[in-house]
Amino acid sequence: MFALVYGRKMIKEASLGKIEALARSAYERLSDTYYSAIHPTSRVFDFIISRYLREHGPLIKARKFYLEVGCGKTKLVKMCKSHKSNLILVDISRRMLLHSNRYFSQPFVQGLTASAFRLPIATSSIAGVYSFLGDAFSTAEYFKEVFRVMEHGGVFLHIVPNYFWATTLRKSLGNPIDVTTFINKNQKIVAPSFVLSSSCLKAMLLEIGFSKAAVEDLVLSRDFPREELPEHILIPSQELKLDPYELPILTAVDANK
Repeated sequence: MFALVYGRKMIKEASLGKIEALARSAYERLSDTYYSAIHPTSRVFDFIISRYLREHGPLIKARKFYLEVGCGKTKLVKMCKSHKSNLILVDISRRMLLHSNRYFSQPFVQGLTASAFRLPIATSSIAGVYSFLGDAFSTAEYFKEVFRVMEHGGVFLHIVPNYFWATTLRKSLGNPIDVTTFINKNQKIVAPSFVLSSSCLKAMLLEIGFSKAAVEDLVLSRDFPREELPEHILIPSQELKLDPYELPILTAVDANK
């Protein structure tokens, strides 16, 4: 579907519009069940991300603007302790965005249905951009948009599936490398999922103009019950001959403009 060149996604065979349409369609269909137990791998992601944010929670400053892209059920609002900050929540799927609906009555929170590739945000206006599971748009096109909307000194946190975990699993299942597949109500739903090696992610961000970029692999802590490990964690664990609790599952990218 998409072209993979030397470990970096080069969007050639599919236009941005087609990627957006695939993501919108997939997450509209998934919206009712995405946060339920029928997607156990997503629950593992949530567990890892929640722990990471408890240990590395972003500093949200008063009177600044912050953006969460692909927000679904927002994590940014829950981390914000000050009602004097301005939070903008963006998702390409209106139904996914509605998971955060209860916050939109608050004067400091705004929700927008929009593409990560075409953010309706003024240039150099955002102090921090966050995507807590941003593989559906993890491309140079998105990173350029992030760089555009961020103010000088702004922070960018981007969490995505780990390249080795994702590619090992997808090859084992016989799936394309650049999509993820959900089974939802006995239907197969395919969504874009771009994964890059840590070195490629860092090089891409620095090439775009970010002043620094740090990449950290995230593993599952041992307080997650072993008997609840889903098949999609166990398969790459066995393929790579790694204990499931030593397997890099997600990657966190922390960058500054």
